Amino acid sequence: MKKAFLPFLLVAGLAPVASVADGAVPIEDHLAGYYRQAFPAAALKTAHAVPDPITEGAINNTYLKIYDSAGAFLGYVREVSTTTGCNQYCKPLDFTLALSPDGSFRALLVQEPLTKLGHRKFTDADYAKLDSILENNPESFKVPSQPMDLVDATTRVTRPEYKNDVVPTAALTSFRIYEYEKQTIQHIKSVEKKKAGAVDPGASAPAFMLPDFHEKNVLFDPASGASPYKNKVTVMLFFATWCPDCRKELPQFQKLFEKYRGNPAVEFVGIRTWRNREHEDYKEFVGRFGLGFALLSDTPKENPPYSKVAKLYGLEWVPTLFIIDKKGVVRHRPENVDSATYVEKMSALIDPLAGEPRFERFELRAIGTRISVTYPGARDVSVEREVRDFFDEFESGASLYRSDSRLRALNMGAPGVRIKTGRLLCELLLEGVKYTRASEGRFDITYKNPSIDALGLDCGRDEAWVGRSGVFIDPGGIGAGFAADRIGAMLRRRGMRDFVVDTGGELLVCGRRGTRPWRIGMENQGILKPRAFAGGCCGVSTSGGRARYVNRGGESFSLIVDPVRGGSGAIRRDRVRTVTVVAATAAAADALSTALAAGADDVTYVQRMKRLHGVEVLIY
Repeated sequence: MKKAFLPFLLVAGLAPVASVADGAVPIEDHLAGYYRQAFPAAALKTAHAVPDPITEGAINNTYLKIYDSAGAFLGYVREVSTTTGCNQYCKPLDFTLALSPDGSFRALLVQEPLTKLGHRKFTDADYAKLDSILENNPESFKVPSQPMDLVDATTRVTRPEYKNDVVPTAALTSFRIYEYEKQTIQHIKSVEKKKAGAVDPGASAPAFMLPDFHEKNVLFDPASGASPYKNKVTVMLFFATWCPDCRKELPQFQKLFEKYRGNPAVEFVGIRTWRNREHEDYKEFVGRFGLGFALLSDTPKENPPYSKVAKLYGLEWVPTLFIIDKKGVVRHRPENVDSATYVEKMSALIDPLAGEPRFERFELRAIGTRISVTYPGARDVSVEREVRDFFDEFESGASLYRSDSRLRALNMGAPGVRIKTGRLLCELLLEGVKYTRASEGRFDITYKNPSIDALGLDCGRDEAWVGRSGVFIDPGGIGAGFAADRIGAMLRRRGMRDFVVDTGGELLVCGRRGTRPWRIGMENQGILKPRAFAGGCCGVSTSGGRARYVNRGGESFSLIVDPVRGGSGAIRRDRVRTVTVVAATAAAADALSTALAAGADDVTYVQRMKRLHGVEVLIY
């Protein structure tokens, strides 16, 4: 989430920090004595970045907050290693600025003596003069645009108009140190003032009332029964219609909203702010981005106080996101979230606040595709190990490509010779035979010279054989669904009822995601739309489509063939249909989606399959 800075921010006065911030560490021994010249009780420090404009030409790009051993805040330290000015690289300048808690000058520290014209060292009087300059901020120093303006270009002697405001014969050093002091103080005061006015995690979210998209006033007040946000987790996004980074984040925010749509524990609201730079009609903007969440509009420029809610929340930039709990406390203010992981990372912050249980997602590659298992609770390595072990066994039995697989031995064996399959492969083949017959042959695990009757099985002995030459076995059209069902059974044995298993697009969806249904993207009429699943378990599979095809004789044919058709059973690419099946098991959905993709233009067949197997079918 990049930032568009808001120049209208109003901030409170700088207040000294009373106690140590998180992350303070002991000051190194070789620096402790040095810093104690300014802060005798110095013991701890925290480091903070300074912006590029005040690090130009300097090595150090941080300032420190200094604390005593009990954590009481003492002040600031800024170390600088630079030169006296442009083209003055032979004259290094190293010093340390110490500032009081209110940001005022406290002391100038040096480890090596400062020098002036002729390489002469500063005297005590020179240091006193420099301290006075840094403490009093003479107005004359606001005149030169660069340090070299202070001295005569030929003699290098200080110009007369500045001689009373700098250390004699050390004008460049005086100005350079003053310049860093001024910029450092300005930055620290700006940062601390913004922090004082910002609404950060742990603070109560300020209440406000703003008009919605239809100009009706809406109260945001988690403590008020008159507010729609009472006892709700609120996900609040400040945005501006002209802001490029807001335009990048809004589609992700909309996706996040879609995930929680219908969840009574979570509300989403977008607050349109900084309206003076808008150049697009607001209604057209909302329609173009398809924003479905609640929208409120901050006060316009002609209605002071301008952008009052942005000021109320201490905004420094847009987009800015707040996640507020049911008690009205800001719990998260996420920044720099990558769009690829936006929904996932935001959900991890929202779900615990909404009372949603945690879910873990485990991924691996197996059977030539990406597998994912989403299950409740924290990560359980024993679950992951059992899933990996399952696929190791599955591939050793059912792979067509491994030379040592038992399926390969079955296909290469002589007719009638029994092959030890192992329990898993035998049960997979048994499931394949079941759906070859149930689909009336439009799904078939035999090929080349297909004949399901040629396959013999004795799963009591874990044996299989092919009774006729030229018949080969390929259970790939049901294997992924079968694997999903087996992983689901494994999770249920562990007492899990809410999970999703995805074996490369073949899904087993069980239970709910906490208080909400699972939302699965299903393609229909070329559009991917979310579909809610809740309750028991069901399998989901999609087959067909025109993406995969071969060219024969100048014509394109789908890779799906219809064994019931005459000839080769090939289906012209322009006639192939995409079919999604929702069934009781993933294996049923996998096999029947293939069968129905092959017979999609046979309306009677489609209706018969739906009636016989109780499946839901989407065809386009």
